[in-house]
Amino acid sequence: MASGITGVYPEARKGDSVVPGAVSVTTTDGQVIRQVVKSSTPYQGPVTGVVSNNYGDFTSAGNNINAADNPMPVALVGRVPVNVTNEGGAIATGDYITTSSTAGKGMKATKAGRVIGMALADFSGASGQVMVQVFNTWYEPGVLTVLASGKVGIGQVNPGATLDVNGDGRFANSLTVAAAST
Repeated sequence: MASGITGVYPEARKGDSVVPGAVSVTTTDGQVIRQVVKSSTPYQGPVTGVVSNNYGDFTSAGNNINAADNPMPVALVGRVPVNVTNEGGAIATGDYITTSSTAGKGMKATKAGRVIGMALADFSGASGQVMVQVFNTWYEPGVLTVLASGKVGIGQVNPGATLDVNGDGRFANSLTVAAAST
C-alpha cells in the first residue's frame, strides 16, 4: 500500500475518505499544499485517499508535515478498511465505492462519477467498515458490456443479440446495416 502524509486532519479517523480542503498548509520544506479534510458529498472529487493506520509507509509524500498540523498517513492505493454507510444500498464484493453525504464515509456507487475503489467484501449494515482496493478513478456503469459469447451491449447488462443498444444511438460518420442473407 502506498501512503502519504498530505494534510491536516482535524477530525479524520482511520478509514475516512479525504479530499483537498480550502485551507493551505506549509510543509517543513516550504511547500504549500492543501489541507486534507473528510469528504462530505456523494461522488466528490478529487478524492485524495483513505486515512490509514500505516504510519511506517510514507513513500509518496514524505514525512514533512508539522506535528502541530496533526499529520496522518493516507492510503493512495492498496487494500484498506473504509468507513461506509448504506446510503447507496447494500455493498457486494466488486461494487465500486464512492464518497457519501456522511462526512468521511463511502457508499456503493450507483451512477457515473468519481470513486475511491472497489469493495473486497460484502456489507449490508447501516454503517461500518468494508475492505476496499483503493484506486481513485472514474466509474461509468453499464455503458458497454461484452459477454464471453461475443455479444455486446450498450446501455444494458445482458444483451440478447450480437449488438443491443438500449437508449439513443449517435454516429459521427456513417453506419451501414446489411440484412442477413437466408
